[in-house]
Amino acid sequence: PWTGLTRSPDKARGQAALQGFTPQAGGWAAADLEQPETVTRHLHGGAALFLASPDHPQQHLVEARLIEVACEQGAGHVVKLSAQSAGLARPASFG
Repeated sequence: PWTGLTRSPDKARGQAALQGFTPQAGGWAAADLEQPETVTRHLHGGAALFLASPDHPQQHLVEARLIEVACEQGAGHVVKLSAQSAGLARPASFG
């Protein structure tokens, strides 16, 4: 099973449904990556973390803390999506 962490689970469910994604095992849960205490319980016992977060001025700090928490909770693998897209324009957070 998987758990997708988002600030807006209902919005995530709706967007996934629009794309034809129907979860077979797992679901969405409310969490805020800037508040590790909202994330910890969802990561407990998880084998892996796939990290795809939006651009953020403190992205490196937020993601590093999330990876720390995932490792503390037993994640043996972390995969981090390094860019949401490719192009000539800089992401807003790096501008």
